[in-house]
Amino acid sequence: MKSVRLIETLLIGEDEHPTHKYEIYGSDNQTPEYALLFERQSTGSGWVESEERISLAAEQEKQEASSVMDYGYSDSAAALRDLVSDAITRCEAHWQESQHPGESERH
Repeated sequence: MKSVRLIETLLIGEDEHPTHKYEIYGSDNQTPEYALLFERQSTGSGWVESEERISLAAEQEKQEASSVMDYGYSDSAAALRDLVSDAITRCEAHWQESQHPGESERH
């Protein structure tokens, strides 16, 4: 069974009182694969895990980038370095979409 580790924790909301937490997991520190979403309890005393799991598909991106690198295309190395920041951006976008559902469909 593949081991999974916590790569990054992203807290969203007011600085002192974040309302949402995303925990980004992957098989290593550079390959985020999914994120779990937590919401602060109304009492403010803890976190409740959402049933939603955000797929980050980093493993597929890593394989695509390495196959491109086999052919000598050098720009793909930058894509490998940015997987964690891409995952953070994806979680932030997910939070924005959840705050304003349907808004992206109107554009």
